[in-house]
Amino acid sequence: MMKLHFLSAIIGLLAFSALASNALVKETTLGRVYTDTKGMTLYTFDNDKQDLSTCYQDCAKAWPPLLVKDNATQLPGLDKIKRADGSQQWTLNHRPLYLWHKDQKPGDITGAGFKNIWSLARADSVPVKVYTTDSSKILTNKDNMSLYTFSKDSKGISACYEDCATNWPPLAAQKEDKASAPFSVVARKDGTYQWAYQDQPLYSWIKDKQPGDITGDQIKDVWHLVHL
Repeated sequence: MMKLHFLSAIIGLLAFSALASNALVKETTLGRVYTDTKGMTLYTFDNDKQDLSTCYQDCAKAWPPLLVKDNATQLPGLDKIKRADGSQQWTLNHRPLYLWHKDQKPGDITGAGFKNIWSLARADSVPVKVYTTDSSKILTNKDNMSLYTFSKDSKGISACYEDCATNWPPLAAQKEDKASAPFSVVARKDGTYQWAYQDQPLYSWIKDKQPGDITGDQIKDVWHLVHL
């Protein structure tokens, strides 16, 4: 009976922590993200500065800031800043948090990659972003450089080493990184670790020079962009 009371207390504490910060965590098609208490996805804005929102007027209508509704938070990485109008807004690791007015239901992530300056507020360690090209959305690293998969890889196993890995740098991971489906951390035979998407190891291409470059797609019919 004591164990049940203890478990109930822990659950209650976790629930309080989530409510206290007006934020939760939810699974989406691109992994775990922070959401508001209604389950709507939260985003960060690349044009913001550390602990400073630059989203006002029309921007704030399209991307409503996640405002502070109480005086406490117990979730790691969350803090508060004061906006120009005197209201307070939640931040994640010093990045202000927003909703997207075109998301219709919990789990929607339609704002990811909008104008390539809006990103998911991720609740894991996955170092990826969504990038919008003229024809589709693709997966990139945090620098907006395109990511690729290799047809010669097996499920969760890289076949790209030596010269191959020089030209196609693996998306590096640490063993202790926190992953969430469809992403995972896979071990390489050289003792390092690499991020994978749907069990396919991820790489960048040395000849892509700037965000939006996709020059590695279909090389030798074995390298492929990750389309979303």
